[in-house]
Amino acid sequence: MARLINELESSDIEIVGFLDTDKEKEGKIVEGCKVFWQKGSLKEAVAEIRPDMLVLAMRGERYEHIMKDLIWCSQQGIEIEDMTSIYEKFSGEIPLKYIDDAWVLFSSLNRPRIYFKRIKRLIDVIISTVGLIISLPITIPAAIAIKISDRGNIFYRQKRLGENGQEFKIIKFRTMIQEAEKERGAVWADDKDPRITRIGRFMRNWRIDEIPQLLNVIKGDMSMVGPRPEREEFTKAFREKVPVAKRGRRKSDNGSTFVDYQEKIPYYTHRLSVKPGITGWAQVMYPYASSFEQTAEKLEYDMYYLKNMSFTLDMAILLKTIRVVLIGKGK
Repeated sequence: MARLINELESSDIEIVGFLDTDKEKEGKIVEGCKVFWQKGSLKEAVAEIRPDMLVLAMRGERYEHIMKDLIWCSQQGIEIEDMTSIYEKFSGEIPLKYIDDAWVLFSSLNRPRIYFKRIKRLIDVIISTVGLIISLPITIPAAIAIKISDRGNIFYRQKRLGENGQEFKIIKFRTMIQEAEKERGAVWADDKDPRITRIGRFMRNWRIDEIPQLLNVIKGDMSMVGPRPEREEFTKAFREKVPVAKRGRRKSDNGSTFVDYQEKIPYYTHRLSVKPGITGWAQVMYPYASSFEQTAEKLEYDMYYLKNMSFTLDMAILLKTIRVVLIGKGK
């Protein structure tokens, strides 16, 4: 986060230093900023350093140990922010390693209910209907080109997970060879995937293959804006439990660090709390994901959208999407 703040010209924050309870880190320089050793209470350290703001880079459950000191800091006029809020402000994404169940719960409670339940659906129907009509000069030649190029099916239907995990069949123009998954099964696709046809690569570049999904929007399976719908096979893989060492917490019987388990990509299924979209914040901010690491990073943008979803943000995403289509490039 320090690197992000230092590199942004628009940032109005000047980092005084880092506060750490580990004495061995005292005096070290991180991103051009000094590390201070908190030898006593947080209150004592703050009184000595006298910052204008405290940014808390820790899990929420640890706040209870310093709550009284934080209240004292607030009473002294010191602004208190958690690291996720600052990071979100400057990056447009939510760092997964710093959120917990409580963060996910309260971010969901803050959604604009009236827009979310009524206005958004009305906008979806209007835009998708108009979009289907005005895109006919593009979609008709595209369908003919697909049929002529390899005489396979024009459309591609595939099961995806929608709102609340409900399955539906997404409709797209086929951009890969017929029966592309017959031998390899479900695998990630990227821009260099050899299964993509020549006409398919062109349509992907200009997002023409996504146009038939407007039918999914009219049916109510999807929205114009939201997290992209994922396949059940990949979602199960993202939820696979992996061991995680919990340092400084419980110990096993032999005295070693206790090993706990978490999902391979934590909170991935939180995306299923809303309708998936043809486009989304993650799509306009990040290219195609073709690995667990990239999918996790892309999820941080989806989490930002899920917390901040609104009419204004949806319109901004649609405008960014139009820009992406016009220049023919992702991100």
